[in-house]
Amino acid sequence: MSVHTILNHLGDNVKHIADGLAVAAAFGTLVQFLPPLASLLTIVWMSLRIYDWLEARFSGGRLPRD
Repeated sequence: MSVHTILNHLGDNVKHIADGLAVAAAFGTLVQFLPPLASLLTIVWMSLRIYDWLEARFSGGRLPRD
């Protein structure tokens, strides 16, 4: 089972909430409010989202082609 398949089953609401939390965690880490574990989880989540986008984009998935 690929990352794209797993993230595709989450639903858009869950993805938007997780994206918002990841951005908030990144900002909190930048102002040294959150511990390094939060920044690690943010990096992992954002990496999965970028990988999912690239996989969908170049495999003819759910994103429209230009």
